[in-house]
Amino acid sequence: MRQQRKSSIVTVSHHPRHQSLHKSSSSNIKKRNNLTKKSLSQASGSTKTNCPCGNANNQLCTPYGIALHPTSGTLYMSDYSNHRIMSYTFGANNGTLVLGGNGPGQIILSYLHLLVITNSAANNIVQHISGMSGWTLVAGNINGSSGTASTRLFYPTDVTFDPMGNMYVADSSNHRIQFFYADHLNDTTIAGMSGVVGNNATTLNEPRSVKLDSQLNLYVVDTFNSRIQKFLRY
Repeated sequence: MRQQRKSSIVTVSHHPRHQSLHKSSSSNIKKRNNLTKKSLSQASGSTKTNCPCGNANNQLCTPYGIALHPTSGTLYMSDYSNHRIMSYTFGANNGTLVLGGNGPGQIILSYLHLLVITNSAANNIVQHISGMSGWTLVAGNINGSSGTASTRLFYPTDVTFDPMGNMYVADSSNHRIQFFYADHLNDTTIAGMSGVVGNNATTLNEPRSVKLDSQLNLYVVDTFNSRIQKFLRY
């Protein structure tokens, strides 16, 4: 059995939420930013502050996660308080309902056609294939029950994959990071301790986001410890 890893602190921030290790040239960043700004403006219907929530096709309410299709430019959003996933084609003013949910959190695109969603308030991870209806359970309990067992999650907030298809989950309210082998529903705790809050090198306090670098080292947003932690490759 592999041992749980100790971490090293990379940087410190006040209640960090998300992080990125992707490297791009300045020209690519500029192009991507222009595309994202235009898509966001069109999708939300307004760029003003203090806008009220709404559930129309050109409105959002507490959006949480976002994913941009790299070739089509379609923008996917987890519209948290409306309990839905919306898609916005590039140039459109109104979105299309992709999927209803229960407080969706982070959302990522996998293999260009597969949406993986942290269905936070339902304590599970689900996937949705573009163009099809419904979703398939990836991890957690299908009925939304939380827990600390190897088949349960408690308010997961982010997910990432390695090149082998293995999944890493920020199991936020369990204060741990869970590792799932590809196509397995049973997980292993690789960082933090189940249900234990702490601030030393082996404990976490509501981790909210996870990312891997090219060497498969894991970076964790340890939210209420106000730090980013690095864990060596599992």
